[in-house]
Amino acid sequence: MELLDRFSDEALWQGFVTEKDRKVLAVLYDRYLALVYGVCLKYMGDKEEAKDATMEVFEKLYETSPSQKIEKFRSWLFVVAKNHCLMKLRSKKGIQEKSAHLFMESTEVVHPLDEEETDLTPQLQQCLEQLKTEQKGCVEMFYFNKKTYEEIALKKSIDVKQVKSHIQNGKRNLKLCIESKR
Repeated sequence: MELLDRFSDEALWQGFVTEKDRKVLAVLYDRYLALVYGVCLKYMGDKEEAKDATMEVFEKLYETSPSQKIEKFRSWLFVVAKNHCLMKLRSKKGIQEKSAHLFMESTEVVHPLDEEETDLTPQLQQCLEQLKTEQKGCVEMFYFNKKTYEEIALKKSIDVKQVKSHIQNGKRNLKLCIESKR
C-alpha cells in the first residue's frame, strides 16, 4: 500500500481500470472518503443517508468504472458523487415544497421536483416564461421531464456544456425574477 501512495490519483485510477485491483481503489477511497462524504452530506442533508450514498458511490466506481482517461480525478469524483446524490433525490417521492427557491442549489433541498405532477406557482410560471428560449427549454427538460444533460444535448443538438450553462443561467435568472417580484 505504501508504494501505491506515491502514485497520482489519475495514475491510480488508470491502474485500477486496467487491473481491477481492490488495493488501488482502497488508496483512492482513503484519499477521497471525506470529500465524497461531504458532497453527499450537502446534498442528502442527513448523515445516515450521506454515509449510504458515499458507500454507493465507491461501489459504483468498482462495478462500472469508465474506461476513459480521467484528467482530474478529484473533480471527476466530485461530479460523480454529486450526480449520484441528485439521482437518488430525484427518485425519492414526497418533497413537499415546490417553489422557485428550489431551483437554486442549497443545503436544504437539492433537486426541485421529485414528483410527476407539479403545480407551479403563478409567479414561477411567469418567470419561467420570461427565460431565454434555450434556458427555458433546458430547464423544463431537466426538471420537469427529468431528462439527463446528455439526453437534452442530443435532443437539442448542442454540447453538454451548453446544456449545463443554460440550466445554470436559467436557475439564476429564475431566482432573480422571483426575488424582483417580492
